[in-house]
Amino acid sequence: MRVIMGTVRVPVVLACLLACGVPRASLAQEPKGNDPSPKGPDVPDTPAGRRLLEFVRVLNSGDATVVRRFHTADRFPDSALKKWSTEERTAFWVEQRHATGGIVLDRVEKSARQEITALAKGKVTEDWLRVSIDVEAEAPHRITSTGFLYIDPPADARPRGKSPRWRP
Repeated sequence: MRVIMGTVRVPVVLACLLACGVPRASLAQEPKGNDPSPKGPDVPDTPAGRRLLEFVRVLNSGDATVVRRFHTADRFPDSALKKWSTEERTAFWVEQRHATGGIVLDRVEKSARQEITALAKGKVTEDWLRVSIDVEAEAPHRITSTGFLYIDPPADARPRGKSPRWRP
């Protein structure tokens, strides 16, 4: 289901409706089942690729306990955890899961041993996102940076002749 009002994107519409007291259940139906596994392109078997797949599984779980366990010192350096606490990270990623319905990886844009950038699509909203992960060079390859950016659909994902602002 797609909710569009003019050029306002779905997350903005959802935020407005939630602020007005509209129950979340009436906005979008959750995907059937709770399949937290990422699907999509082959992700390179690199430290960054493995962390990306782990991140997508955790995000798609929608489970605060799973998200909280993920954001620990064995996956993030102390400097990163001090900038943004585990509780703040947990709340943010659980909300992103609820906002998108989870994500499905579509393609890998860039990959190296210590960094990876992929395009993904929201399971419910069908919004496009650019997801990136950078990791430390040495094991355990802790995550030094995470990017999660809403983007316009890629050119090959919209009908011919439609502008980047086109939404299905």
